[in-house]
Amino acid sequence: APLHKKTVQDITRQLNFLFKSEFIFETPKKILDQYDRYLNSILIRIEKLSKNNQKQEDKILELQFLENRITQIDLKMEQLSVSDTSEIWEHYFMIQEYRVSIFSQILRTVIPISRKRIDIHWKKIQNLS
Repeated sequence: APLHKKTVQDITRQLNFLFKSEFIFETPKKILDQYDRYLNSILIRIEKLSKNNQKQEDKILELQFLENRITQIDLKMEQLSVSDTSEIWEHYFMIQEYRVSIFSQILRTVIPISRKRIDIHWKKIQNLS
């Protein structure tokens, strides 16, 4: 089924982010501490694969959009100040928590999260350079 393929692609994209080169050295402890939840969330998603529907496909597209826009800033991360870099990591953290809220609510988020909160934070960081 095409949606299964999109789900697998989305999970692959998430895993590629979580385990990108040097992740163990670069990822803030606050986020590393949540890796077990993020991996559990992926497992829950895989278990629910047969229950996929249009709503899930819409969420995949939304997450793709959120991740693509932060990737543009990520390319400049080495040139940014420590506080700006911290804000970018915070944004990544928010997106991962949003994933939990969408696909595996049973795990609960560690922060209050919504698309609106992510967009408000994005306005704060979108012009970092």
